[in-house]
Amino acid sequence: MTYLHPSRLGYYDDPTEQAIYLAPLPDGEISRLEGPARAIWIGADGAENMAEVAQRVAPYFNVTADQIEADVSEFISQLIAGALLEEVMDLKDAR
Repeated sequence: MTYLHPSRLGYYDDPTEQAIYLAPLPDGEISRLEGPARAIWIGADGAENMAEVAQRVAPYFNVTADQIEADVSEFISQLIAGALLEEVMDLKDAR
């Protein structure tokens, strides 16, 4: 399993606000992610499991991956439910 940013997702990373604006295309609702949410969304792209996502974002929070894995897992589930992240079984099936 791998997590990917959906191919039909438009996004704009605003460096001045340190926020990402996301919208499923063509007419999805716009979501704004900042701080920890932004870090998790960025860190999830291409990760092969929840532990890898937690390892990628743990330095952002100055904690260990084990300390945040449950919270990361919960937020990843929300991203998937909102069509802001995809979970694919095999990269050959992606896109």
